[in-house]
Amino acid sequence: MNVSEAQVLTSSFIDEVFVVPQGARTIDINNTGTTAITFLGNSNIGTLVLSPVTIAQSQGYSFGDIGKPYPNIIIDCTGGGSCDINVNY
Repeated sequence: MNVSEAQVLTSSFIDEVFVVPQGARTIDINNTGTTAITFLGNSNIGTLVLSPVTIAQSQGYSFGDIGKPYPNIIIDCTGGGSCDINVNY
């Protein structure tokens, strides 16, 4: 996927893994399924050990604009999960 600056990516995913390309300014993830889903940042900067974050059924998570772009974000909706995302570049 090729997303350039000043674009918006809105999509829904069912039972799959999706990578939000790096460079996003804001990201909204809403769990629309009947099971928990997870997301994980994918940054090669530093030596931090990253752990997945769980979003419970019918809950959401928002990444606000922090003045710099986010790295890749890996969203895992496998195992019967589903989610809606809205990403601003």
